[in-house]
This record gives sequence, structure tokens and C-alpha cells, in this order.
Amino acid sequence: MIVEVAGGLFAVFALSRVFLRFREGKVSWGMMAFWTIVWFIVITFLIHPTGFEPFSRAIGIQRPLDLMLIGGLLLAYYLNFRMYIQLDDLRSDLAEVVRDAALSKKR
Repeated sequence: MIVEVAGGLFAVFALSRVFLRFREGKVSWGMMAFWTIVWFIVITFLIHPTGFEPFSRAIGIQRPLDLMLIGGLLLAYYLNFRMYIQLDDLRSDLAEVVRDAALSKKR
């Protein structure tokens, strides 16, 4: 019971952070919608975990918690990949800016 309460409180806190960041203009409309859906799924699962049972069984997973764990792991790997791509793009952009600045000082 304490895990469900702690998880629910964390999900509500995370959802409030998403809305706060959106209001500050630090999160786009699409990202706010994505994270709102993710946190509502978590809250729904904590309130009514058996509601996910038909879906989990339909895709061949026995328990709804296993479905949530697999989904969370896949989401974590995907977001890690996205961060890697953004970091690589940022590195390339920074190298180009530094190269242009060095060439302009040389002239």
C-alpha cells in the first residue's frame, strides 16, 4: 500500500512539474502532452492495476506490472537514445561555431 501511495504522490508531483515547465515556456506543447499522458497512465495503473490486464494478456504478457516495467524500460532506452542524438547534434553545432570564430579571428 505504501508503494502505491508513494508512487501516486511522485506521479502527481511529476505532472505538476510538467505543467510548471510548460507555463514557463521550457517545455513544448507536444512534450507536455506526451508527459501528461505518461503520468496519467502511471496514476491510472496505481489506482486500478487490473484494468491493464486485458491489454497485457492480449500482447502476451501475463501480469500488468510486467507490462508497465517493460514499457518503462523501453521508454527509458528511447529517451536515452534521443538525448544521445541531441548531444551529438549540439557537439557538431558547437564545433562549427568554434571553427567559424577561430577563422574570423585569424583574418
